[in-house]
Amino acid sequence: MMKWFRKHNKMLLVIFMVALMIVFVGGTALQSLLSPDQLAVKIAKSKFGEIRQRDYVQAFNASGRVQDFGYRWNMPGAAIGVPTEIGIMEYLLLLREARANGFNTPIDTVKADMDPRIRARVEQMAYDQNVHENIYYQAVADFRSIQSAIMDTARASIPSEAEVRS
Repeated sequence: MMKWFRKHNKMLLVIFMVALMIVFVGGTALQSLLSPDQLAVKIAKSKFGEIRQRDYVQAFNASGRVQDFGYRWNMPGAAIGVPTEIGIMEYLLLLREARANGFNTPIDTVKADMDPRIRARVEQMAYDQNVHENIYYQAVADFRSIQSAIMDTARASIPSEAEVRS
């Protein structure tokens, strides 16, 4: 047996080294190929559909972009005197509800309402983060859609003068 090991020493060394290289170099690639997509994991379900980790991450990123504009994304009702603080999940649910009820602020409206200096700043931020500038405008448009839905709901809940008198 020892004679065989001595005779095939170099060949065994090559085989073991190749096996080690495959384990260490290809192991992480193989693991990532075989593991499920973590962003596709379902984390909640609402009447507007499933909420996946990907949706949560996108809402988190959008909230940061809205905050870059100086808006308080976590208090969308503050403009009408509703200073309730919300989290990312509530933001995502409010956005889905606003879209389902037809509150979609176009990106063109957001661009038209912005000062040219702010638009130049958006272009710079988009360039710095290597993303398209419409991602910033879409985040603000979504925030305005949420605000519009909140204002519409608040107006609907205010009784008319005739209802108060009766």
